[in-house]
Amino acid sequence: MPSTPGRGRPTRTVPAGYQLTALETVAGSPYGTDPVAPPLPAPSGATPRQALERSLLDALQRSPCLVTFSGGRDSSTLLALTARLARDHGLPAPVPVTHRFPRVPESDEGEWQELVIGRLGLDDWELLEWDDEMDIIGPLAAAVLGRHGQVMPFNAHFMAPMLERARGGSLVTGVGGDELFGPVDRPVLAGLRYARRRPGRSDLRPLARELAPRSRRIARVVSTHPFREFGWIRPEVRRLLAEDFARAYAMPLRWDGSIDQMWRSRYVQCSRATLAAIAADHDADLRVPFMDPVVLADIAGHAGAAGLGKRESSLPALAGELLPPELFERRTKASFDAAFFHRHARAFAASWDGTGVDPSLVDPELLHAEWLAPRPSANTFSLMQQAWRETRRLAANPAPGSAA
Repeated sequence: MPSTPGRGRPTRTVPAGYQLTALETVAGSPYGTDPVAPPLPAPSGATPRQALERSLLDALQRSPCLVTFSGGRDSSTLLALTARLARDHGLPAPVPVTHRFPRVPESDEGEWQELVIGRLGLDDWELLEWDDEMDIIGPLAAAVLGRHGQVMPFNAHFMAPMLERARGGSLVTGVGGDELFGPVDRPVLAGLRYARRRPGRSDLRPLARELAPRSRRIARVVSTHPFREFGWIRPEVRRLLAEDFARAYAMPLRWDGSIDQMWRSRYVQCSRATLAAIAADHDADLRVPFMDPVVLADIAGHAGAAGLGKRESSLPALAGELLPPELFERRTKASFDAAFFHRHARAFAASWDGTGVDPSLVDPELLHAEWLAPRPSANTFSLMQQAWRETRRLAANPAPGSAA
């Protein structure tokens, strides 16, 4: 039976500075730079694969070592590297742990999962099946929100059952892989300047956009940002958020500078603080290699200004020989939104009276309509968690003179 987090020992909650602000809750994600983020350490000279393997070997030495495994490229890469290291060093094999949602067909990656597990020859595999327990205000989320407050990401409770099974050991997760191996802000200009690549005819139009003044590039992002479609956010707030995001994600031209800026982002620092707090609840060592400052420093040092190059800057270069080649050619991606916005969230939406949101930032009627839609935007999930927490707080502490 899962234990109660924090019972009988000092609590460790997410520091206030790493909880979502009012605007970040409206946006559904933190943004900007964390002014107190520590600098990345000096690179050791390791290659990206060596840096990852060093982190994974540390995790293996705290047994049991579990690896979150969805069947996607990030989690499969880490699982493959960890399994190889265990064999090479005579350590117990890692145990993949997978969430499955039989009632959410779009989340099914069973075929890919079986393909990878078969290729790696792993015997143990923890399969956790869920109905509505992963709902954003369901029992698992309620425990995390009640203990840690408004956290990032909204689905941080996803990790809690895995961490419980890793109690006393370690859990490896591929969170952050998309951000680490994403493109730089101005790839054509960076390639020409630092990789000394000769421009081709197809480069001319994107190069003209990349050479535009920063103010014009920011204005272009503002005009095309998805926030313009989020009708539940007040129009003036939508523009403010789009401008803030455009400035926050105007990355440096150097590839290593982009990694450094990613590390110092509130997105990374808030995610790390939340996950570390939940891991401490379960006495587990959580390893997030793609957000590990030592790993990032070595990747940045190896990449330099020009970047890793087309072959190196992909996950197949890290573990391609260990995994089925078709995994890296797939174009599909699972969706878990329906598992997070399930029975509890829909019941709350049906009875919601507008409590818990700031009407100067959002339009409660349009937000309500979004929550009642067949597929609400995941950008509203943090807002629902905020509204739910405030509704519960008011119910537990009614104002003097109010009806019981």
